[in-house]
Amino acid sequence: MQETKEKKDGDPHRTICATPRPISTPPSTEASSTTCGAAWLLPTPARCTMKAVVRTGLRGTTLSFVENHPDPRDAKLQPTDVLVKVKAAPLNPIDYKFCRLFLGKGVGVDAADIVEKVGSEVTDVKVGDEVFGWPNSGALAEYATEAAALVSVYLAGLQALRTHGKVTSGSSVLVIGASGGCGEAGVLLSKALGASRVVGICSGKTSTSGTEEFQEENVGAFDCVYDTVTSGEKGEDYASTFPTLLKEETGQYIQLIESPLDWMRAVAGKSPRQKTMVMLERNRKGDLEEVASLLESSGMKVHLSVRPFDVQNVAEGIEELKTRRVKGKIVFKMG
Repeated sequence: MQETKEKKDGDPHRTICATPRPISTPPSTEASSTTCGAAWLLPTPARCTMKAVVRTGLRGTTLSFVENHPDPRDAKLQPTDVLVKVKAAPLNPIDYKFCRLFLGKGVGVDAADIVEKVGSEVTDVKVGDEVFGWPNSGALAEYATEAAALVSVYLAGLQALRTHGKVTSGSSVLVIGASGGCGEAGVLLSKALGASRVVGICSGKTSTSGTEEFQEENVGAFDCVYDTVTSGEKGEDYASTFPTLLKEETGQYIQLIESPLDWMRAVAGKSPRQKTMVMLERNRKGDLEEVASLLESSGMKVHLSVRPFDVQNVAEGIEELKTRRVKGKIVFKMG
């Protein structure tokens, strides 16, 4: 198996590396004797393994593609869980930004799946159903378990725009970072929610929008500004100037990525009155269903770059995602 060059664990620009591990062979089935008398050594059942991306290293910050990761088919299924075979799973920036301590060993936060087994208390899905959601054990794998409850960026977008931004029929919405996965979700959901004017701006390398002239011409023009960029790893700060584009009194500035200082201000009650920071409520099954319904009824299509699930494509996908020039979502197709 190929192995990419791995940087030091403390480097914030970590890379994917292949770390194949030998698969152990089952013990011999032949009889053996001990000093205490004859004994039969029964064969140990071979454990199921699968391809997966996992967090490794001392700090759990290195992302490794492995082919012999234990899969959940060997584990006891909880009454409220379902076992799914992953059909496709996307990359998200949090996959490489957070360590094992916060997100666990498995990598990936959302997936499209087929139900293979259901827990004893699950009644709303059955074996063979096609589902999507947030797996408990990491989505970038061939199998996963998930709570029987669209993907993270659309769930965050719906909660931000509908609940906090009050976007509805006739609203005007500005989406900052519109070419990325989160921004594209904001544009599509705003339209699906009935907004009459949706404007998207992004960097000059993917579009020509977002100039100072635009700001001057649109002071007080928007009901909601959905900022998916500020406080990112490159230090962008639209939050200091773009709130002027909000309608006075009623406009809402929704910031998706928050810095520690932003949270400190919020806890201290010092955040601007028209600014909201979003904390994703992941176990909202009704919101997942609403996302699916909105996209289906609107006929809108999500921009996807679909790739095979192997060590080379995963490594290239992570590095491409770090450039922040990806349009839409990078998705890996399993099998």
